[in-house]
Amino acid sequence: MSHRSIFHIQEPRFKNRDELLDFLRGAGMLLVLTHHSDLPGNYGQWILAFHMPFMFLLSGYTMYLRPHPDRFTDFVVGRFQRLILPYFFFEGLNLFVWSASLYLQGGWQDVTEAITAILACLNTDGYTGYYGRLWFWPCMFVSDIYFYWILRLAPRNTKARSGFLLAMIPVMFGLSWMTCRVVPFRLPFTADTAFMATAFLLIGYLLGDQFTWLIHKKHPIADILLLASSLLIMYWAVITGEPAFMMFINYYGHYGYTLCAAFSGILACTVLIKYLYQILLHTNLPKSTVLWYSYHSLGIFPVHLSIKIFIYQMFPVSYRTWYILFPSMFLLSIPLVNLITEYFPFMLGKITFYPRKKSNS
Repeated sequence: MSHRSIFHIQEPRFKNRDELLDFLRGAGMLLVLTHHSDLPGNYGQWILAFHMPFMFLLSGYTMYLRPHPDRFTDFVVGRFQRLILPYFFFEGLNLFVWSASLYLQGGWQDVTEAITAILACLNTDGYTGYYGRLWFWPCMFVSDIYFYWILRLAPRNTKARSGFLLAMIPVMFGLSWMTCRVVPFRLPFTADTAFMATAFLLIGYLLGDQFTWLIHKKHPIADILLLASSLLIMYWAVITGEPAFMMFINYYGHYGYTLCAAFSGILACTVLIKYLYQILLHTNLPKSTVLWYSYHSLGIFPVHLSIKIFIYQMFPVSYRTWYILFPSMFLLSIPLVNLITEYFPFMLGKITFYPRKKSNS
């Protein structure tokens, strides 16, 4: 491996990849950073209303473009390596820092409850770590498994298959509502939150042709009408229902208004990012930065949160403002994630469990 500066953002262009899709994902990660920068007032609520459903829908669209492996073993091992290994590595690192800091303050700490919380991916009264569980990775893993078996159980006939997948979307939303409103406790390893995530995976997958038309075809009048109507619906839904799309605790506020805000927010965000990509198409630094955030989204997720908590613990309360938090997370994530990617790739699940079969092609 050739070692590059940890401050680089120039990445090799990948063949057979949709750069606009990568740009959408990178912009989505920047929305995550923006929301976590503690925007004043209720501005963060507008991003919260759709940013995680947007990321799951993009994952579903990616699965539409790149079919799953046929064998469940290959699929689950690959997803475990990409999602669950980083979860345990970073949670283990957080646990070490947490226990070491408590030890320096007053002696040995029993970490049994902490380990149980990590294994179950649940916050407990005795252990929430520094910012709760790194829930997104387990949720992606579990929802991918749900999604895999839905595809496997779907009929082979094209029309019947589409009808089955379409019917599974309200089923997933229904299970999400039930575990949010009826079940009085959280399910381990985000099994409850994953129902909502699976619904958006299915939407991205099932509406792949329509999403391709939306992001790749030039139709400015339709885009303007779609953007205006989406923003109006989102404004109505947020103001009327005060939706709280807090997937990390399986809580969704008023369910109907929340879904309206999520769908309309996704559409408006997609149209805006599409035109931003066209504006930045022939630029170097801005476009490369957004793409870097897409290619390294796995590492950015825990790193930017660690930067935020570091600022919370080491600096006065006056530093807990969006105009300090966002640029700090935005700028410091680049060298830190590059450092991990270059020198500690195992933290991101880059470990070979068994030799891969070589392709004859």
